[in-house]
Amino acid sequence: MGYTVGIDELSEEAIRKELKERRIAQIQGLCDYCHQPISSQGCRFPERHRTSFQINRLDFKELRISNVFRCEEVFHLIEDWTPAEWAVAMAGECGEVCNAVKKLRRLEDGTNTEKDPQTHLECINAIATELADLIIYADLLAARLGIDLGQAVVDKFNAVSILRKSTARLV
Repeated sequence: MGYTVGIDELSEEAIRKELKERRIAQIQGLCDYCHQPISSQGCRFPERHRTSFQINRLDFKELRISNVFRCEEVFHLIEDWTPAEWAVAMAGECGEVCNAVKKLRRLEDGTNTEKDPQTHLECINAIATELADLIIYADLLAARLGIDLGQAVVDKFNAVSILRKSTARLV
């Protein structure tokens, strides 16, 4: 299938089929876009050839596909947890973000312990890791509830921009 159809035009069943086909292509050492060998010169889009299924920049639709696929491949079905369980997991990650920020503050005021990160960069990296976990769980909660998180972010951002009379908009 490749990228000829937009993700938002696909049914959940079609997305699952696409993910399975991409995974099989990966396992066979093929590009998950054109299904040709990675070293092939026959593809019109060689920049899309990759040896692992990863995204280089955040795209909520790609995140959703990969996130649900990984969850259901190695953990459990999205529907196995209630929205409350997904929210609790997300809240746990939010607490971890706060704890990492607390350790940054300790470093800044000289009260950090030997167990805490010892440099500003280590603190920032820890915060980044926990924020990523938070976003991943937020997306899984949104998936469980059928929410398009990317569109929800665009809508909320633009609503606040309008309310505050900002010209900044997301599309």
